[in-house]
Amino acid sequence: MHHTMYTLLDMGGEYYYYTSDITCSFPANGKFTPDQRPIYQAVLKSSLAVMAAIKPGVKWTDMHRLADRVHLEELVKMGLLTGSVEDMLKVHLGSVFMPHSLGHLLGIDVHDVGGYPEGYIGCHMVIGSWTMNGGTFLSMAGVPPGRTNNF
Repeated sequence: MHHTMYTLLDMGGEYYYYTSDITCSFPANGKFTPDQRPIYQAVLKSSLAVMAAIKPGVKWTDMHRLADRVHLEELVKMGLLTGSVEDMLKVHLGSVFMPHSLGHLLGIDVHDVGGYPEGYIGCHMVIGSWTMNGGTFLSMAGVPPGRTNNF
């Protein structure tokens, strides 16, 4: 593997017809490139913000919006996006970079129905990924099902 490649593990399990999954990714060589590290830091920052905010009575969709906001703010700081984060949130731009939402409901199907915020584009419309500068992966809308593009 090339030193800028990522390893992605998408694992699932089933127990008495109830299903679950988890996805994780990490640099194949164990070290982030200078282009990968800021993306990792943005995801970590949003995860920590959600973990600090979640408690009984908080809506899952509010946590999704919080993660979206943090991701978009960080992408603007990095110069990968320009414009108003508020405008980006209004058009649900965050779903392009987080195609499966903050997470999904589990049950009889690994992607059980529900849990997505109103106006969310949905993971069925965002399939694939693209690579930029040294192996940083971001999701891309409009890729035919089953295709992965590495530019």
